[in-house]
Amino acid sequence: YDEALAMLGRAQQVMTDMEYTCYNYGCYYALHGQPEVAMDWLEKAFSAYEPFRGMAVTDEDLASLRELERFKRIPKKK
Repeated sequence: YDEALAMLGRAQQVMTDMEYTCYNYGCYYALHGQPEVAMDWLEKAFSAYEPFRGMAVTDEDLASLRELERFKRIPKKK
């Protein structure tokens, strides 16, 4: 996981599509047992790119977050 986090940091420095980096940070922190940090990143990703909301429902990396009230309150795709 530490290597993945370092790679995301490097990607963030060069990528212009930040919403993907935000979503991947959310996945990383969800898998690493830090649900609140994961949700912070995911909310940024959802704000930047609506289709991530639908992806999050089935993304296995985010399974640990689905029962959180904060996750459930995220508005669904319009």
